[in-house]
Amino acid sequence: MNMIYKNVFRLLAGMFVACTFNACQHNVNYENCSNFSWNDFAEAKTLDSVCMNKELFLSQPLRILCIDSILFVQNRSGEFFLQRYTLPFLHSQGTGCIPFGHGPEEVLSIHRMQMQDSLFWLSDNMERCCIGYNRKDVLNKSEFTSVRKVCFDKPFSDIVALPDSGFVATVLHPEYKRLSFLNSQGLCYATVGDYPDFGVKLSALEQIESYICEMVVDDKNGRVWLFYMLTDLIEIYDLKGNLVKRMQGPDCFFPAMKEMSLEDGIQKVASVPGETQDAYFCPLVSGDKVYVLYSGRAFSPDRSLSAYLLNHLLVFDLNGEPYKHYQLSTPIYTFTIDEIHQVLYGLSFDPEYHLVKYQL
Repeated sequence: MNMIYKNVFRLLAGMFVACTFNACQHNVNYENCSNFSWNDFAEAKTLDSVCMNKELFLSQPLRILCIDSILFVQNRSGEFFLQRYTLPFLHSQGTGCIPFGHGPEEVLSIHRMQMQDSLFWLSDNMERCCIGYNRKDVLNKSEFTSVRKVCFDKPFSDIVALPDSGFVATVLHPEYKRLSFLNSQGLCYATVGDYPDFGVKLSALEQIESYICEMVVDDKNGRVWLFYMLTDLIEIYDLKGNLVKRMQGPDCFFPAMKEMSLEDGIQKVASVPGETQDAYFCPLVSGDKVYVLYSGRAFSPDRSLSAYLLNHLLVFDLNGEPYKHYQLSTPIYTFTIDEIHQVLYGLSFDPEYHLVKYQL
């Protein structure tokens, strides 16, 4: 009988702990934040992929970008970083361009590609610089040279060029706030905005790693959107760094990154299996909408590589309201949109690297 009582007690105690944990989780929230759910989007629409040219040579592509029906493909291997193809037939446009190295027209890595005003920008986070090329040159010439190179004194997680001039970055340094604004010479003139707070104390390193994000600029309304990778949080700022809107969803989870000391004394921040979750990736402004890939999966050291491919594409209007939810038949890890033909092109690596096409 005593054993029965003990088992009942353990069961009730376990239920109490679970209920207490859920209640605490339920009460956790970000300050000045609105929530949204899957139900706030229109009914999910499945997009079926279209067969592509299987002879297209992609090497090891990282990102893609469409500008005026020219598809730019960024590679991680080979002599050149960029390949160009004309759409919709994907004919190769000349040889590769932007070679690897330390030379005047070479780069060590390409973090992102962006068209802003009349310049095509590449950011190199290894050399802490942004390199600008004339739009007409990158679209029409087989070979071209840069017209601007801006260097920065601090490492950045992400950086985008702003309309007219200057840049905004998320700087990887505890003394810098959420957004850092830099002039056309790369000098920081303002670091503003508070990191999100959900009532849990984080170390400086945990804060930086927990709130890694990707940015896009809405030129029409003068807004900077931040999509967080380890919490399903979205923030919208104006071009002075004022927070316009903070929203969380569709699953409402929080970062779970833990700082630890290695044997050599170096501090490291690592994911927590079963707790750390992936959120938003590869945001893109197209027309009057913002598109982004969404995961929601929890980290596991045993997760297969293909599990990092994403099949949820969420769409918001420029006010931050949920608009559409697409389910992609072939999961991808990055994408771009050909606005002229209303086609989404994505990259996948299962079973090998290939280009995926969706008609929007």
